[in-house]
Amino acid sequence: MFSTNAIDHYQYYLTRQAELEAIAQNNRIIAMLPRKGSRLRKNFGSMLIALGEKLAQQPEKDIQLAFSLRQ
Repeated sequence: MFSTNAIDHYQYYLTRQAELEAIAQNNRIIAMLPRKGSRLRKNFGSMLIALGEKLAQQPEKDIQLAFSLRQ
């Protein structure tokens, strides 16, 4: 077997493994979401609460950012 074929095959193998890992990670996340009280839901919920508190404390900065993005 030529060395270029081996390199191409190895790169294909690494790419396929990365794709399979991404699919598996997505499936794990989807499987965890329906459960109430799961760790993922709690973490995501706490991040949303923290973001809401930050927005409530600094609304004028966010308004300025929104106006600057529109211009």
